[in-house]
Amino acid sequence: MLAGYLFLTASIIAVTLILILFKRSMENLKQFPGNRGTMQMYFFLGAALAEIIPIFIILFGLMKIKPSPLSTFIVPGIGILLAIIFAIIHVFSQTKNVNEDIKKDVVSFAFIGITLTLALPVVSLLTLLLFIE
Repeated sequence: MLAGYLFLTASIIAVTLILILFKRSMENLKQFPGNRGTMQMYFFLGAALAEIIPIFIILFGLMKIKPSPLSTFIVPGIGILLAIIFAIIHVFSQTKNVNEDIKKDVVSFAFIGITLTLALPVVSLLTLLLFIE
C-alpha cells in the first residue's frame, strides 16, 4: 500500500519542480526571445536536476511494490491523474497573451515542457496499472 503513495509523491514532486522551472523559462522566453537556446539549455539542466529525487523515490517504490487489488491503487492513481491534468492546464495557460512573432517558439517550448513534465507521472501511473491483481 505504501508503494502507491511513493509513486504519487514522486509524481507530485516532479510535476511541481518542473512546472516552476517551466514558468520561469517561459517568462524569460517572452521577455528575451533572442536567448531561446540558452534558456532551453538551462531548462533542460534544471529539469534533469529536478527529476533526481523523484527517480529515487520511484526506484524505492519499485522495490516495495507487490501485486495488490485495485482498491489499494485508486487514491494514488487518481492523484497522479490530477497531477497530469494540472500540468497540462498550467503549461497551456502559459501560452496565452503572446506576441505573434514569438508564438511559434512559445508553442514549441510548451510541447517540450509537457513532455518533460509528464514523463515521471506517466511512468508512475503505468507502474501502478501493471501491479493490479
